[in-house]
Amino acid sequence: MGSRAYPISFIQDRRRSLGSAAGQITEDFPVLPVSHGILTIDCQQVAANTADTPLNLLGKISSFQVLYRGTAIWSLQAVDLYRLGIPLAGWDPPIYTVGQGAAARKLMHILVPFTRNLYSTFECMPATVRGEMQTVITTTADPGTYNNYVYTLEWVQLPDAAPAQFIRATQLQVTPNSTGDFDVDLPRGAPLVGMGVVLSNSEPSSALADIETIKILMANQDTWYAQVFMDSLRPMIGIYQNVFGENTVQHVHIENTAGAYAQNATTLSPMLATGPMREFGWMPFDPTNDGKFILDGTKALDLKARITFNAANTIRLLPVELWNPAMIGKPVGKG
Repeated sequence: MGSRAYPISFIQDRRRSLGSAAGQITEDFPVLPVSHGILTIDCQQVAANTADTPLNLLGKISSFQVLYRGTAIWSLQAVDLYRLGIPLAGWDPPIYTVGQGAAARKLMHILVPFTRNLYSTFECMPATVRGEMQTVITTTADPGTYNNYVYTLEWVQLPDAAPAQFIRATQLQVTPNSTGDFDVDLPRGAPLVGMGVVLSNSEPSSALADIETIKILMANQDTWYAQVFMDSLRPMIGIYQNVFGENTVQHVHIENTAGAYAQNATTLSPMLATGPMREFGWMPFDPTNDGKFILDGTKALDLKARITFNAANTIRLLPVELWNPAMIGKPVGKG
């Protein structure tokens, strides 16, 4: 027998419709400490023989927020929740499906982590008072390829946890005035464990990615990344968990139709399908998950990313901060 109380899985909403039009759903958050949440998205394919893609399927949820007294703890698009789940916790969810016919059901399970080590009593969301925290799901009209959306949201609670820290993730939307260098101020209220970078266009589908290089400056001095190639940040999503993404839609096969059909003919080489990780890179700032190298700009005069743009397109930065419970008025524990 263990010496701690067992974790408790709690379903907040089960098989609740998201409706076909744009809308918003607000619910109270659990009061016990929370390790992570699981958002299950269930929908149907509109027409037969439509290629599954998480980009379209998750596009229904334009914003998923966890708010503490109005302050965003997590505030991202559903597809960015998917993206961050891989480098933070190795959570790379497939699309579960029963076929490619019209009305075929599709399911995905997206992680909402408050920790990089699931079930950690040291790093998780601390206990709160009823009504202090809410979840807010904002939706758009159904995408053209999927409809009949329902969702289930459940939380894994750790009843006797007294955490010393938890992770927070929000987004910065950036549109440069032109190509070339563009500085973006980064959060300095808490240390940064990493930052996601979401492009509009990436290589090799584009001749050049929207971003060529990124450097990090603290008090106007190079730190951590004196300069890094944007394309090199894409495989960095696997640095912690050795999970590199794109398991959901890895590739498709091209049928050999150059001649007459032949029974049991071999298809041509596989072709990579579009997936959400193609336009995503990860900048780790705490690669050992122990704070040894963590990027701490809390006492710096400034902290910024200097981004060299190849194209003046909108990108998103997803900084992941390491907060302590005192920042929301809660006691700091030791696990």
